[in-house]
Amino acid sequence: AAVYFPDFPASKDVAKAAADSFANLYLGEKADDVSPVKALALYSEFQDLEPAGGRRDQIVRKLIDRLVSVDLLDQATALLEDQVRNHLTGRDKVRGTTQLALLRLMNRQAEGALAALDMDVGNDVPADLARQRQELRARALTDINKVPDALALIENDNSVDAARLRADIYWRQRDWDNAAKVFA
Repeated sequence: AAVYFPDFPASKDVAKAAADSFANLYLGEKADDVSPVKALALYSEFQDLEPAGGRRDQIVRKLIDRLVSVDLLDQATALLEDQVRNHLTGRDKVRGTTQLALLRLMNRQAEGALAALDMDVGNDVPADLARQRQELRARALTDINKVPDALALIENDNSVDAARLRADIYWRQRDWDNAAKVFA
């Protein structure tokens, strides 16, 4: 109705009702009753019905989480990459690129994780996210056998997470002496 009869007064109501139904499918009380695979298929087929703005972002976030929960990392990554490139700005974009890097690392795509971390997110990066991004970068560098670069990146980070990462790097390199020092 909205496409073929845009001037018809009821078409706006029909379009709003369709968008509300679409949003309810993903955000409503029974959203978890739809399997993640079916939710992805419906999203792909009827994406033109999605609402704009905040509700759209909520739908995509929830769908990404559901896809990750069943190990559909390629599909979750594709959705998140579209979100990052086309819909997010500011701190939301920082969080999105950080999550994208994490998903790519989980999917054994270290180069892709580095590419996500290299996306322009501006200068408004909260300290906790900056540290997390640095640790993800170190993990990705380790995965592509740039261990000295990874260790140099987290050299001055005294957080527990950085210590665990250092220990993991040493362990993977079979550098038992340094791994033992970090574990101690």
